[in-house]
Amino acid sequence: MALLVQAAVLALVVAGCGSDPPPAPKDPPKPVAQEPVAPPPAPKKDVDTEEMTISGEGVLGSLTDDQIQGPIQQRWPEIQRCKQQNKPPWYVGGKVMLHFRIARSGDLRKVTIEESTLGNWTIEKCVLTIARNLHFSHPRGGEAEFSYPIEFPARATVRDWDPMQVSADMQKHKKEIAECGKGVGISNRPPPFRLTLYLGPGGKATSVGFSSADSIDDAFADCVVARVRTWKFTDPLGVATRASYEFQ
Repeated sequence: MALLVQAAVLALVVAGCGSDPPPAPKDPPKPVAQEPVAPPPAPKKDVDTEEMTISGEGVLGSLTDDQIQGPIQQRWPEIQRCKQQNKPPWYVGGKVMLHFRIARSGDLRKVTIEESTLGNWTIEKCVLTIARNLHFSHPRGGEAEFSYPIEFPARATVRDWDPMQVSADMQKHKKEIAECGKGVGISNRPPPFRLTLYLGPGGKATSVGFSSADSIDDAFADCVVARVRTWKFTDPLGVATRASYEFQ
């Protein structure tokens, strides 16, 4: 059952009154990227809103919008601190899409980062750790599933490369990926996962993120990310560059 919440807040600007004519308008300040703010409650009819979307899909049961928002709102300051405390490179930013499966009791049965354009496993793992400790209301009608996006704005735009531009470099290191799997008891191939990385001078990976729709041991992700940070990629020639690559 699909759940959709549209919410946010527009600031109310109060114009002053008086007999004197208003001063000449000034040039608006340049926008400054902000850290994510607390997710707003469901909109009331008398409140103007800008759009924020939360998608939810029930498998056997469902949760209301407020039942989804509530537990996440309570932990939102901690989620904000995941980026503030870890201080990634200034150009790191993107969306982390969490996917939840909630048991009839309201306990968490499963949560994964099914997609991420953030490209920083330290922050992603921090968010995932918080999400694993959430408790929700009892879903109506059975277990429920929903996806929840969390946006971490960057302070600058970056150039995005096509996966093919890092494919050859990634394929050279498949044996190292396999070694990470063996180190955590994955004797066969690990489930599909996606790496998102930023490239700096000389083709060095300055930040690496990890996401998968499947539940994968954090130790495997830790190992993979650590290995990727040592690899050399095509030099982006002075332009901060982001690329994603999926290992099947």
